[in-house]
Amino acid sequence: MKSIADFKNAFGIEHFRGQQEHIVKHTLENKNSLVLMPTGGGKSLCYQAPIFIKDQLGIIISPLISLMKDQVDKLRANGQCAHFLNSSLEYEDKKIVFNDLVSGECKYLYVAPETALKKSFVNFIKTLPISLIAIDESHCISKWGHQFRPEYQELGGLIKHFPDTPLMALTATANLDTRKDIIRSLEMENAKVFLNSFDRPNIYLQFERKANESSQLMLFLAEHFSSHDGEGRGIIYCLSRKRVEMFADFLKGKGYEVEAYHAGMPALKREKIQNWFSAKSGRIVVATVAFGMGIDVDDIRFVVHMDLPKNIESYYQEIGRAGRDGAPSVSKTFYSRRDRALLMNMAASGDNSLYHREILGVNFLYGVAQSLTCRRTLLLSAFDEEYKRIINRCCDVCDHDLQGLDVTVPALEILQLIMKSPLRQSIKEWRTFISDKKLFSDVTRKFKNTDHGAEEIIFQLIAKGYLGVTDEGKLVITKDQFDDDFSVHIRLESKVAPSVLKATKKKSKGVKKLPNFSNVKNSALAEIDEDDLRELLIEFRTKQAKKRRVPAFKIFTDKTIESIIDLRPESEEDFISVYGFGEKKVKKFASLIIHDLGEA
Repeated sequence: MKSIADFKNAFGIEHFRGQQEHIVKHTLENKNSLVLMPTGGGKSLCYQAPIFIKDQLGIIISPLISLMKDQVDKLRANGQCAHFLNSSLEYEDKKIVFNDLVSGECKYLYVAPETALKKSFVNFIKTLPISLIAIDESHCISKWGHQFRPEYQELGGLIKHFPDTPLMALTATANLDTRKDIIRSLEMENAKVFLNSFDRPNIYLQFERKANESSQLMLFLAEHFSSHDGEGRGIIYCLSRKRVEMFADFLKGKGYEVEAYHAGMPALKREKIQNWFSAKSGRIVVATVAFGMGIDVDDIRFVVHMDLPKNIESYYQEIGRAGRDGAPSVSKTFYSRRDRALLMNMAASGDNSLYHREILGVNFLYGVAQSLTCRRTLLLSAFDEEYKRIINRCCDVCDHDLQGLDVTVPALEILQLIMKSPLRQSIKEWRTFISDKKLFSDVTRKFKNTDHGAEEIIFQLIAKGYLGVTDEGKLVITKDQFDDDFSVHIRLESKVAPSVLKATKKKSKGVKKLPNFSNVKNSALAEIDEDDLRELLIEFRTKQAKKRRVPAFKIFTDKTIESIIDLRPESEEDFISVYGFGEKKVKKFASLIIHDLGEA
């Protein structure tokens, strides 16, 4: 058995960081652990060190082929025998791996969860001395996590074959519910939880409501990034492939060295783009959120979200790709109420058992975006961490004297209403109650849609951790007592209408060309009261059903009606985001709705 000093010499490490040494010593005592450490915090060292010191094979389960390859390359550069087993290997390459395993030369084996679950693989490694089983990206085990993968939940079956082998689960992002789910799924109740600070003080946090997206993005890049000096890189995340292509084409036209990346591209092209991005500074990738998981680049200077992320864990993992070298970096998020509605529609089309949890995640992050409280305080509180400000360069709220409407008294009254109510009700039900009773009119009248005023207060209470939801979506109080400095302020809605960037004519090969919808716009839908708009849409559906001699649901469903109410589409192109509207329905009904209801 080797020593910690031997490991430091072999890997060129002078000092451990944070809790790394405690985790290593805990594992060397054959004890299980759950390690939570932010991206760039040195998670890999926590399992690489005990494997090296025990001088026996360690199994590392990882979901990403690109990340496996990167880790193996780094280990080999340190003189270690390391391999990965996944679908990318040819037969002859697999023979080399198995020969090194049988001989005992290989000490680090990275495998995908699918490989780890194969009976033939399990039977093979049972014949070998195993020092440690490490499960990276372990949040994938939990349905409450942001990248749930069903095969991860089956890993408990693998662990049962190695009762005397220490188990280490690692992740960069997991709130309390996710942590409990990881421990339960892996049946490692005796595991010690090593909770490192989630704070990345070198990343400056900014949120900005959308007004004119293209201008806002150009202003940000002019201030924070210059591709001409060749220093640093950037990632721009978008919610859809269409917007990825759109912004990539736009930035190319402005002279930036930029590429688009999304799941609609062939695997070889995606790999080529990742390699292109990693090879040289001064480059930008515009991507869907899948990009970056396998990227190990230290000098990413900014991460921009052009749309609101779906939850705090996704957001935190994505911004964590910036500033891994510790140098100052920026996270910028552009958002709108429309983003919130679109994310709610996306959640409605997924796993119904998770719907209300996903909606809570959306509302929490929207509340953070709209908040006039320190961003870092709110975000870290979601991971059960208290933030005591120790840096000047914190966030846009702390660094600017942002004014808002003081709604502390209405917020306390809403909490009291929820606390005393004999019935648990959803956000929508409470919003209706407040509207019907004409409560907090001093606040609600300041909004074009008076319902938004009550909602904004509720979103702030969610962001501050005072409100949560049950599995049925009912609002509940989540704090036993109020903070001494309890206060709630909300932003008033901007009168500037959002501007949507138009795609250029240039299209990448292999990307489906979107239909050319009419450019006719009508903002009148935004002016119609919610209940009136619902009635108009039902009436429209009935007329169309009679005209076409089909059942009303064949025109569109009630869920589609609620989606239109949430999104308030202004053009035919906007209708492509409506739940249940494909290209055919957009062509059939979008212009009719715009004209008929707009004139109502």
